[in-house]
Amino acid sequence: MNNERTNKSINIDKICFNNYVILSKGRKILYLLKGESEISFKKETFSISCGNIVIVDKEKEFQISSLKKDCTIIKIDLLEDKDIIKEFFDKFKKSSYYISDVSKIKLNGQKRRKIEQIIDLMLFDDEEDTEYKENQLLNYLRIIFTEILNLDNNERETAESKLRSKFSVVVSYIEENYNKKIYLEELADLLHYETSYFSKLFKKVLGVGFSEYMQDVRLKKAEKLLEETDYSVEDISSIVGYQDKKQLYKLFRESSNITPGAFRKIGK
Repeated sequence: MNNERTNKSINIDKICFNNYVILSKGRKILYLLKGESEISFKKETFSISCGNIVIVDKEKEFQISSLKKDCTIIKIDLLEDKDIIKEFFDKFKKSSYYISDVSKIKLNGQKRRKIEQIIDLMLFDDEEDTEYKENQLLNYLRIIFTEILNLDNNERETAESKLRSKFSVVVSYIEENYNKKIYLEELADLLHYETSYFSKLFKKVLGVGFSEYMQDVRLKKAEKLLEETDYSVEDISSIVGYQDKKQLYKLFRESSNITPGAFRKIGK
């Protein structure tokens, strides 16, 4: 079922489906009212569950597939760059909840009930054909924006703390296996995330992307071995996970513009 009304600035739509639905490109807010679903943007995929709100700032069509039958999703298309819409996205991109141009937030308790009440009011007013409808919908949208941006600071800190705590498993795994071939997929599996979503979390939590992080770990290990042992550069390359010593030479040149041998002389 797809009951849609088009307004100048926003469009709210309640969609019930048990297979999949294609959604148009553009900024929008999604709220999964019922069921479990999966959002796909070409190669990028992540799951959403009941109570998840998804902020989309992406100029691509995408697909939502049901993981369980009888899913219901609320779609709010932001059709025009009103000041409140621009202001929201500017502020949201600086928040701790922003992951990428597709970000999801899990709502609980009172916050979830309030958002659902506002959505119910929006759907009800959207059925009314009055000259004040658009302004009223924008007022409701302003409340939703405020609720998202004003998530309790303790809640943010708790969420960030939990995420960093979860990533300690990833950091430990890399420390123990840095000399082996590590794939991003296996790290994502450790925390039960989809690979594409995990990749964004990795950069957000650890400050750099996966490849850069791995290079940095191996570089630091190699520097320590150069300073504290008499192993050859070729042996050190193998110890830190490079099959060819040329890779280690390249890494040193890119990081400090010197060779491993020169680094050893400086360090000793």
